Amino acid sequence: MRKIGFEPFQILSNLGINFINNPISIINAMSFVSIPFVINSSYNGFLSVPIIYEKTAINIGVSNLKVFFTIYITMAGKSIISGLVLMWARGMSEFGAVRYMKKGEQSG
Repeated sequence: MRKIGFEPFQILSNLGINFINNPISIINAMSFVSIPFVINSSYNGFLSVPIIYEKTAINIGVSNLKVFFTIYITMAGKSIISGLVLMWARGMSEFGAVRYMKKGEQSG
């Protein structure tokens, strides 16, 4: 029986892009699920930077890009790194669950 409808995985598979049992797809899925940890942590880190530093740097003629990298990234760096660590830990915990289920699937 022929299925009627939109089958994106079949179309991508015909193009040579395979999502099933592909490590890259697993990494993308885990990153997608864990990205809120990085976003929330970074957001709080950026909010903790006093605005006076930005205003002072702009007053002395520093470009916006340089202000972002030298002030914001430097001062919010610990929050960004802690978000990345949380993201990694969440990904590892989910990887353990996926690996456990995959192992059980093979032995059954």
